[in-house]
Amino acid sequence: MKGWIRFGVVLSGFWIAGVLAFAIFEFLTILPGQCIKAEEGGASPSVDLFFFSCNMFSHLPTNSWGQYLISWGNQLIEFKTRRFVFLLSAPVGFSWLIAIAVVKGWRWVARGFKE
Repeated sequence: MKGWIRFGVVLSGFWIAGVLAFAIFEFLTILPGQCIKAEEGGASPSVDLFFFSCNMFSHLPTNSWGQYLISWGNQLIEFKTRRFVFLLSAPVGFSWLIAIAVVKGWRWVARGFKE
């Protein structure tokens, strides 16, 4: 069973690395000057990606931890932290819970046939 645990750890690592790589790639697709604040002479920006966005209301503070404002030069970009944390942790956590439940259930059924 130790081989399967290592396999699960490696798959979890690949998932986390993939989500991080996707977030970095998406951040780098925002072109310089695409999210300039409107009060600094920029047009009203409108970028809506999976993890990042910017619009004319990006400078307003938010009251939840769901969005984090990143100041990048004269640009203000919203980072959707709730979506990032969920996509980073939920599939890994649910996969491990399902794997543990299947192994425990299989052992319980096998123990019943031995008695």
